[in-house]
Amino acid sequence: MSARFYSVHTAMQASGLTQMGAVSRGRLEVTQSVKLPLELTSECVTVVAMGDQGVADLSLALVNAEGKEIARDDMVGPDASMRYCPDQPGKHELAVVMSQGSGGYAVSLWSGGTPVRRAEASPQGPATVEGGGSCDAPTVIAAGQTYVGNTENGRKMEEGTCGNTSASELVYRLDLPSRQRVTIDVRAEYDAVLYLRRGECADPDAEVACNDDAPGGGRRSRVDEVLEAGTYFVFVDGYGEEEGAYRMTVQLRPTSGARNACDTAPVLALGSAVRGSMVDRVNNAAATCGNRGPGPDLPFRLDLASRSRVRISQRARGFAPVVHVRSACERADSEVGCSSESMGGAEATYAGVLEAGSHFVFADAATEAASGDFSLFVAAVDAAGGGGPGDTCGDALSLASEAETLVGDTFEARDDVQVGCGAAGAPEVVYRVDLLRKARFIARLRRDEGKHHMALQSTCGSTATELGCGTDVDRVLQPGTYWLVVQSAARDSFGRFELGYRIDDLGAVENACAAAPVLAPNKGFTGNTHGARNLFFSPCMGPADAQSGGDRFHKITLTRRSKVGVTVTSDAFQAVLTLQRGCAEAEVLSCRFSHRPGLPVEAEHTLDPGTYFVVVDAKEAGNEGEYTLSVKVQDAN
Repeated sequence: MSARFYSVHTAMQASGLTQMGAVSRGRLEVTQSVKLPLELTSECVTVVAMGDQGVADLSLALVNAEGKEIARDDMVGPDASMRYCPDQPGKHELAVVMSQGSGGYAVSLWSGGTPVRRAEASPQGPATVEGGGSCDAPTVIAAGQTYVGNTENGRKMEEGTCGNTSASELVYRLDLPSRQRVTIDVRAEYDAVLYLRRGECADPDAEVACNDDAPGGGRRSRVDEVLEAGTYFVFVDGYGEEEGAYRMTVQLRPTSGARNACDTAPVLALGSAVRGSMVDRVNNAAATCGNRGPGPDLPFRLDLASRSRVRISQRARGFAPVVHVRSACERADSEVGCSSESMGGAEATYAGVLEAGSHFVFADAATEAASGDFSLFVAAVDAAGGGGPGDTCGDALSLASEAETLVGDTFEARDDVQVGCGAAGAPEVVYRVDLLRKARFIARLRRDEGKHHMALQSTCGSTATELGCGTDVDRVLQPGTYWLVVQSAARDSFGRFELGYRIDDLGAVENACAAAPVLAPNKGFTGNTHGARNLFFSPCMGPADAQSGGDRFHKITLTRRSKVGVTVTSDAFQAVLTLQRGCAEAEVLSCRFSHRPGLPVEAEHTLDPGTYFVVVDAKEAGNEGEYTLSVKVQDAN
């Protein structure tokens, strides 16, 4: 901080400004603030504040004698600056706030400089530099200054790529003598668009950054990029034909650069986790997923001795993670994989095959203003797989429960079993289903790290005995042994998956159907699910393995075509009503549930002569109690 402060001190003196009093120093913890009394004359005053290591965001606010805030620094970072030209002298207070982080600070005040009038339509407070130019005569930007303007005074000459910008724009020029992190924030009274071009002001192909709506909403646009040395042109434009007043702040910070970050990238050790933080990191590398990875990032080096399957998981706290892999650290076109999703929340997982050699793994973020901690874990096996639980028919995993949700993994599996809709070389996990009685078997892939499908076979590995292949299975099966094969949809789409399944004993269902009481038309019926078994899966209740309460079966017999209305109400549980033709192997005609106990649930159908069944169920497992059931029957002719 001392070196930075000395540089600012020299620049201020060179600009003809005079330091006011001594430098104020102190230390603040996060959210703490300190108020410094100021006696201002009619001269303009410039305030410069700096934070040391550990300070993430230092803010300034100037308050007059009446307690009204009259100026504020809105830049995000460890340094802050603000310039104010008072209308009249008097007592003021300067508030220094530790918005993020903690540590020491230093504040200096400087007087002098040419006063400027306030922008009449400025969204917030007074300005330091007013107006803006064009490509022919752009306004030169100085770091730490605040700029106000109104695009109604601009020209309709240029457009950015991130929005329909047919409105008038104002142009600024930014000269960077070295590679720096540039943060430009525009807050406007209209829908502003901010974009930058390098070298050629009027060349749309020279655009290097564009932002319409910054995180945080409102009418704010923000660019936060690491830029190489050179001349840049900053455009304040409007979405569509929107124009108006705005306030722009500019902040420059030195950066170690992507090249240095790549050269010093830590090496990832297979099978162990590394932890890091996005605090004070910059956006050096773009990605092809996760909103192009606009947040801060950090590269790591991964060395592989042979061609391998690799799984890289980034878990984050405080931001949405993105993980991407390059074969050359500084080359965006060398990306070989990218992911912003996974099986778990706040996690991104990439799984794929990488060649032998060095690769670069970027822990990245899906939002610009990301800040928080992360962990990175890498696992690798041979490219052909190494085997694992359920890898073959002989060591198939048993599905022994009536209903369950389980997590499987094809990461280490080999291609040992053939399926009808499979791909050559795709790994799989095999499950065994043993049925002692006739049953309805329901299975569904609920979540997926890669991309999988499943095949149900009566002889393991025989496509001729296949009973279906896809992302879900719903079949009535005779007693016997069956195999459920979960296979990657392609050779390199392996990974974790979540499988939900349910086995309904149709023998018990048939017995319940045979004992079902007959419902008399246009009369009420009172029943109770207390002690009832959970034999029936109502299709409107959700996943195949959903646990519901006990159920009761009822019968309706029609001798002629009729309009039938069925109503179920229970104060004890959320009632589920299923109307179907047939019982154990049924055609479901209607399935509905109440959203809370006490609310009736209804089903209406015009039915041909025959026998129908009404099933009353509880939506939540363990819920039971009394219910009322009524059936209205009218002649449909």
